[in-house]
Amino acid sequence: MSDVLKRALLTGADFEVIPLEGVLEKISSIEPGSTVSVTASPTRGMSPTLDLAIELQVRGLRAVPHLSARTIENRRDLASIIKRLDDGGVGQVFVTGGDGQPHGDYYDALSLLEDMAALGHPFLEVGITGYPEGHPLISSDRLHQSLLEKEKFATYVVTQMCFSPETIVDWVASIRADGVTLPIKVGVPGAVDPARLLTIGARIGVGDSMRFL
Repeated sequence: MSDVLKRALLTGADFEVIPLEGVLEKISSIEPGSTVSVTASPTRGMSPTLDLAIELQVRGLRAVPHLSARTIENRRDLASIIKRLDDGGVGQVFVTGGDGQPHGDYYDALSLLEDMAALGHPFLEVGITGYPEGHPLISSDRLHQSLLEKEKFATYVVTQMCFSPETIVDWVASIRADGVTLPIKVGVPGAVDPARLLTIGARIGVGDSMRFL
């Protein structure tokens, strides 16, 4: 791969960060205007994600907070989150089902997306998750059906990380055949310790391609 192509890919890449101590220092070299996605933790709740997303927006980055359905209590809680992000200038979100037991009314991404639509949210971009290698707790048929159901509420799909280009290509062909037309962003792991990647991959359902590690 040429240096020009590498530079072009990196320039157009979105970044994903975890809202932990020291993260602002670590991302200080990211170019202003870059898109930075902020994950949500089932144990820490939504507040750290919202705080960091708004701070990133203030610093000239395009923040994309993850809205984890299972960490949000009810429609009132959701409306408060939407208002806070809108007041902070955040123009896009990424909606996930989340891990663990539901903390309230929402048990998956679709139920949250439906209430967001009912509330008339202001976000211009709404991302949802794709699973090229499946999910450890959800059948392949249900994943495909869910993607079709969520498509009307979203503007793009981001895949879970996968180490097999062939698997991603096959999955894209499969969902296109199902009628999903949303743009797709491929999730690529960053410079992370391989042992940590193995732990994360096992939790989110990365399949045979994890043997690459």
